[in-house]
Amino acid sequence: MAPRLPKQVDAEIYDLLNGSIRTGIAIPEIQFRGLIRKAEKLPAPFRYACLSALYSHSLDYERAIENAVYSVKYGCDEQFCVENALSALSNNKLFADIVKLSKEFPVLLNYSDSRNESYDAATYIFDLDYCEYIADNFELKQDNPLYDYEAFRCYLDNDRELIKKASDYMIHVFDGLTKLLKLANIRTKSFGFGMVSDSVSQYIEVNVSLHNTSIEQAVDLELSWHEHIAKFDVSEAQLCNMAFVIEAAE
Repeated sequence: MAPRLPKQVDAEIYDLLNGSIRTGIAIPEIQFRGLIRKAEKLPAPFRYACLSALYSHSLDYERAIENAVYSVKYGCDEQFCVENALSALSNNKLFADIVKLSKEFPVLLNYSDSRNESYDAATYIFDLDYCEYIADNFELKQDNPLYDYEAFRCYLDNDRELIKKASDYMIHVFDGLTKLLKLANIRTKSFGFGMVSDSVSQYIEVNVSLHNTSIEQAVDLELSWHEHIAKFDVSEAQLCNMAFVIEAAE
């Protein structure tokens, strides 16, 4: 989801960032620094909203998170600031940070897009208790199979210890992915997560499609990701059978 930077706040930042997200081509460094200076002159909380989006674009996760927190803290009554904070993190697959931010600032759940973004992020890291809380207390979009969090509980045998381990595992998985993409300076084009069934069993697949990447690069990145994932010891069938795929976008 592109950061929602309304043109009345700053048309140039809005156009350049969203154009970059569509193409996967980074904004040139000199131009990027100019945008940072321009964003820094905006009044709070819009300053933090724009900075979180800009640092998200540059894969500077720490600053993106820092400014996302400020964007929500000082702009909780501005829907743009709240939604942009989560968009900036979602673009870089910082799902654990989205859930942490949502729990710290429950006002996020008052906005439809941020509520659904929080729910999705909680699903991706198997924080199923938080999924249940959101589903029980707020209205969610019903056209997404992810909203059946009970299906994931069933997949994990309704075993609280296994669900906790699965959550730790997925945080480890996405931590490796974000570090890998930052190191390679590559941006994602699309992201998929869901239950897959074949003739033998049912399993969960995570699929990441990358901008401006050759098939050879995608294979190398996937192998590096798998090397990172393997550092987390799992023996349970539900976790061992999960598939993690990186593809080159056409």
